[in-house]
Amino acid sequence: YDRAKSEKWTIMVFMNGDNNLEEFGIKNINDMEKVGSSSDVNIIVQFDRSAEFDTSNKDWSTTKVFYITKDSDNEQISSKELKDLGEIDMSSSKALEDFVLFAMENYSAEHYAVVLWNHGGGWKGLSNDDTDNPDGMSVQELANALSNLKSKKNIKFDIIGFDMCSMGMLEVYSQISDFGDIGIGSEELEPGEGWNYADLLKFITENPTSDARTFASEIT
Repeated sequence: YDRAKSEKWTIMVFMNGDNNLEEFGIKNINDMEKVGSSSDVNIIVQFDRSAEFDTSNKDWSTTKVFYITKDSDNEQISSKELKDLGEIDMSSSKALEDFVLFAMENYSAEHYAVVLWNHGGGWKGLSNDDTDNPDGMSVQELANALSNLKSKKNIKFDIIGFDMCSMGMLEVYSQISDFGDIGIGSEELEPGEGWNYADLLKFITENPTSDARTFASEIT
């Protein structure tokens, strides 16, 4: 019996809210909690908060990892906290790599989607962390992390998604195309609220046998 393949999808959201998007991170997690993980779908979020912008939910400013569970409170995050990493630099490729490895090793599945959440600047870079690195992660650093993950786990991701502005560029996808089957990115600016997590998670938990193309189409 291989527990590793009992779940259909693991969705990993690398949520860098250590900046002026913090309040939208709170909202997006609450939107995810409208659905929550299921017996077939794991939703894992690593969320770094800022000390400045949002004071709700006990106003912690460290980086926490959550297994998203369903609740009916649209204001309070009540998902299972897996760990508190303290203050880390969420613009570092090492942080991304560590998070994805943790999620894959503890919540393995047939299909994997990794979602990068923050500000995006296309070929100029992404994922600024106001506390630790306002300049953010370069596309080359992102590619390095994905390359390391591919070699360590010997897989391509089913979906690599960017819940951020301006990442639908050839310059971005040419760097990462070896590491994923389908990429999702906006060609222009995104609203602060970003992706519609409640609806996309409702779809995949109700249709967990969907392939990557079907799920990605639903997200877009």
